[in-house]
Amino acid sequence: MSQVYVVAVTTLKDLQREINKLLGDKIILKAYGTNEEIVSGDLEKAEIVITEPRYLLSSKLFDKCPNLKWFHSPWAGVECILKYDWTKNRPIITRTVGSYPQQMSEWAIGNMIASNRNFFAMKKYQLDHKWGKQDFRNFCSLYGKSIAILGCGSIGKELARKAKVFDMTVWAITKSSHEKCNFIDHHRHTNDLDEVLSNCDFICNVMPQTEETRGLLSGKRLSVCKKQPLFLNMGRGSIISDESLCEALDEKWIQGAVLDVFNEEPLPPSNKLYDYPNVFVTHHTAGVTFANEVADDFAHKFEQYTSKKAMDDVVQVERGY
Repeated sequence: MSQVYVVAVTTLKDLQREINKLLGDKIILKAYGTNEEIVSGDLEKAEIVITEPRYLLSSKLFDKCPNLKWFHSPWAGVECILKYDWTKNRPIITRTVGSYPQQMSEWAIGNMIASNRNFFAMKKYQLDHKWGKQDFRNFCSLYGKSIAILGCGSIGKELARKAKVFDMTVWAITKSSHEKCNFIDHHRHTNDLDEVLSNCDFICNVMPQTEETRGLLSGKRLSVCKKQPLFLNMGRGSIISDESLCEALDEKWIQGAVLDVFNEEPLPPSNKLYDYPNVFVTHHTAGVTFANEVADDFAHKFEQYTSKKAMDDVVQVERGY
């Protein structure tokens, strides 16, 4: 088999080395940073392009790739991919999911424990050189608590699995109420969102940004919450407007929020969410992409591609994910 021409334009510094370790004899890989000028001849020869979705939008890269058959994104998010005009050319589109399910489910479980066990408040006592044993005896276990997982792809399912380890009751909003997962006690559709929100101690959003999910929790939606849940967002900030989230905090419909994603990133210094003592900001780090994981994933998909097998993690543009 002749070598396949691949162009990678990415901020992942070690990606070229990691891919060449695995596929060096099967591909010709030309790698560039996102600030480097790309040799036009490389783009004309490229059968496969690996690049980050935001760069894809800003550079109009694919207009210069007449032989493109497969585009691979090293990131899990797809909203920038969906904004691209695919009417001229529709290659196979895939993405790396990698260890995001493990990383992000750990983020959620860790923050739920930290909140229930008052770890955030304990840190303030420590900085004030204050001993507060009696103040922190009133805490809750995750045992018997209920979690609403909004979005049940690979990340949501892994969070459900971990939640069951702590004997939690798991509610999940899925694309289809017929979609089943052994770790979910109650499957529901978005039409049943109020029922789910009213029954849970934690709400964790893992939904991607689509027209259907934008503003899903905005307005007074969270006013139906009966248990004053903790809201965790590691999906996309667009699930709820900043104004609606602030109202939910002010009205105490929710006890607090742990936020990894926002409507505007970086979160501007003037944003009110910084000022709430019961809001914890984690700077879009719930899941991080590593070069070796992208390389392993790309090599696996490359074997599927060259063998003409069905490929994993294909982005369905029409479906929005």
